[in-house]
Amino acid sequence: MPKKPIAITVSTNFADVLPRVLQANQGLFAHWYVVTGHQDLETQEILQEYQDSVTTLLFDFQSLVDTSRPRPWRPRFNKGGALQLAQRRAYQEWPNDWYLILDTDIIVRNTHDLTLEQLDPQCLYGPKSRFDYRSWHDYQEHLPWHCRPIWQESMNVIGCFQLYRYHFVYEDSVDTRNDGDFSLRWPLSRRRCLDITVDHLGYHE
Repeated sequence: MPKKPIAITVSTNFADVLPRVLQANQGLFAHWYVVTGHQDLETQEILQEYQDSVTTLLFDFQSLVDTSRPRPWRPRFNKGGALQLAQRRAYQEWPNDWYLILDTDIIVRNTHDLTLEQLDPQCLYGPKSRFDYRSWHDYQEHLPWHCRPIWQESMNVIGCFQLYRYHFVYEDSVDTRNDGDFSLRWPLSRRRCLDITVDHLGYHE
């Protein structure tokens, strides 16, 4: 039986989208770690229904203070720290596997190229394209607002789907889309696109 990756997702205040993502992606992963906030009881309740295949981790997202901004300093949303928590847990419990960082509003449309045995462990893999939808209705009707091709030369939106093998971890970060993005750990020569399309739910301009 082909091996499946270990998925890692941060999900807080996405209770409207999360059940659909869990259902759509169920069965694609060997195990799934989902990090949510201590106060996000609605997300925790949703995840209880998937406790056989999903491990719920609780994190204080306001644990990071960004001193680069003018005073008064306020806590910032530390998504990087939450990802780090799940990564360390995954590496401990599944030390010899592939890992997939997946955004909480991403549905993997096709997986025929997700054959881990054929991938290079020194590379970072992302999807070939991503379709953005403004609503669940638009997704059901396949009415995307936008389609983003993810070129190997830039991999500019790889953050939503990052498949890798080595035990690197995120740093504490208030913005994983820019200087804190995990994908920047890999040189361009080691970034690859899989023949996979993902759907991004609830996208807004």
